[in-house]
Amino acid sequence: MNTLLIGDESATTLGIDVTNVRKIYLAFSAAVTGILVAAVGVISFTGLVIPHIVRMIVGSDHRYVIPLSVIVGSIFMIWCDVVSKIILKNGELPIGIITSMVGEGLSLFG
Repeated sequence: MNTLLIGDESATTLGIDVTNVRKIYLAFSAAVTGILVAAVGVISFTGLVIPHIVRMIVGSDHRYVIPLSVIVGSIFMIWCDVVSKIILKNGELPIGIITSMVGEGLSLFG
């Protein structure tokens, strides 16, 4: 994936069939996203948003983006869970509401 970032011509000279690789990545990411949203629901937006936030912080090198996305996404979900338990004293607010509020907040600034 890092090779595709340097440009189509450079990736082609390095022996990568850019068209086929893009088709494979597109199909794979669409399938995984569809399965996750169907299985988990709206809360899975975290898997779509957190990598973009991490990419803005550390750059576009996938060697750093992928592992840091896992860590930052996990920390984000833990804090959303903590906030959802703090807001209601005798109950628990669904965590999807917290993540949706954060997503809306991010969309206002993005």
